[in-house]
Formats: sequence, structure tokens, C-alpha cells
Amino acid sequence: VVQKIANVLVTSEGERVMNPSYGASTSRLLFDITVPMEFADYRVDAIQDLKRYVSGAVILDIAVDNSFYSQTGEPTTAVVNAIYRLPLGSLQVAQVEIAAPGQLTEDSII
Repeated sequence: VVQKIANVLVTSEGERVMNPSYGASTSRLLFDITVPMEFADYRVDAIQDLKRYVSGAVILDIAVDNSFYSQTGEPTTAVVNAIYRLPLGSLQVAQVEIAAPGQLTEDSII
């Protein structure tokens, strides 16, 4: 389930040829989004995408943190926590970290 969530979050809309609506375009958090209302729109869209494309889990919410900035003030990392529940299970969290080019670490998803 965690891999399915990560796949949806790191895939950009239009990236999959046979399914252009697949993906939450999380990387845009690093470049395009500057006002709180855009974060709210992203959150709603990402939750809908996760509910549509992740089977085997109930997606409850996501939390976005893009407060990681370089010394020049450019965003370097966005962290998305997806809160979900497996059938008959307890709450779980899948964390996906997206790094800006030039800020990659061995844990970054490209």
C-alpha cells in the first residue's frame, strides 16, 4: 500500500501515456505553489487521486510540509504524509519526500 501511495504522489499528471489523469503532481509543491489556497487545492486533489488509484486501503487525509528551504530561500523538499487505514486495521502513515533537483539525497524519490 505504501508503494501505491508513493507512486500516485510522485507521478505527475500526464506522465502516464495510457492514463494521463494518474498522479498527484507533488513536485509542483516545490515550484508553483506559493499561497495557502493552492496548498488546499493540492490537498483536495491529492486525496481524490489517492482514493481513486490506491486499492486495499481507506485514505483518510494527507498533511503537506514544504517548509524546507535552502539558504537562498528556494524550497528544497516537500514532505507528504498520507494517513490511511487498512481493512480491519489501525491508522497508518505513509511518508513521501520529494526533493528539488540539486537537493537529492539517497532517500529522495526521483
